[in-house]
Amino acid sequence: MLPDLSGQQIDHDHLLRLLGTGSLGQVYLAEDRRHSPPLQVALKLLSAFQLVPDDLYAFLNEARASLRLRHPHIVPLLDLGFDPQRFLPSLVMTCAPGSTLRQHYPRGARLPLATVLDYVAQLSSALHSAHNAGMIHRDLKPDNVLLNGEGRLLLSNFGIAHHTSTFATSFRSNTALQGTPVYMGPEQLQG
Repeated sequence: MLPDLSGQQIDHDHLLRLLGTGSLGQVYLAEDRRHSPPLQVALKLLSAFQLVPDDLYAFLNEARASLRLRHPHIVPLLDLGFDPQRFLPSLVMTCAPGSTLRQHYPRGARLPLATVLDYVAQLSSALHSAHNAGMIHRDLKPDNVLLNGEGRLLLSNFGIAHHTSTFATSFRSNTALQGTPVYMGPEQLQG
């Protein structure tokens, strides 16, 4: 795992503070200094990828497909970055204030049926839009759904998403499971 890189520069983004870590890397609150005043963004360094040139090319193709996703319930991917010193790709996303569903609703929390139905409708709409764009999320879980202050859900973390045109080939060729096993469909666990 990477050390805390707060205060450092990645591409044109200045890392302000570490927001969290996950299985694929670290997420930082950062400033995109190409804007005046600087724009606050979330920058995800993907340290779990040990990229060789062919892997980097495949990663960039998948990420470019994610750049096209625009939906009110999907955190927009704004840009791709790369740190040549550490050979780390990064995803630059809109900074979405709020908490994850896991943080907002601790284990055992009960939600009114109307709230559950509203959340299901919001997430279904986001996933439908992604699927129509040819993207399969592959890691839908409470940690990857943000809840803003207005009760609107935002699906995040398309880091291991696949474009449907390459999904079957890449899924069969990748022997390592990617995602969170407790949230995976049985067909993914069975290969």
